[in-house]
Amino acid sequence: MSHVRGKVNLFSFLNEHEILNDFELGWFLHLITDYLFFLECFSEEYLLNVSDDDFRRDAYFAYGCFNGYLSKKYHITMKDYQNYLQEYYSPIPYQDNIFSKKLIDDFIKRVSSIELDEYILKIKKNKGNIIP
Repeated sequence: MSHVRGKVNLFSFLNEHEILNDFELGWFLHLITDYLFFLECFSEEYLLNVSDDDFRRDAYFAYGCFNGYLSKKYHITMKDYQNYLQEYYSPIPYQDNIFSKKLIDDFIKRVSSIELDEYILKIKKNKGNIIP
């Protein structure tokens, strides 16, 4: 599974979308989140040793747990999901999983603190992915 770390190419995205509208900026932020999440939240040992099936199981279980945790923390309700499929709002009671609450809380703070304009320039100058 360690190959997933190389799947996101921020530089290519920026080359294909030279001027980012709001939708593309949101898309780009999602790519940044994916890039950093795989880089910073999964250990190399875990990614090298986990099967694809176990990875999906672990990730989707954690996703379900954190949906409920983050919905409660940020006061997100079913009403906020009314225009989306029910499966997007399916929190399960929080249980221990492959990520700690602290890891996720710290990650959210980290991504929220990225100055996108500066980061875009850094990626373009580096001509590839680079840590903000």
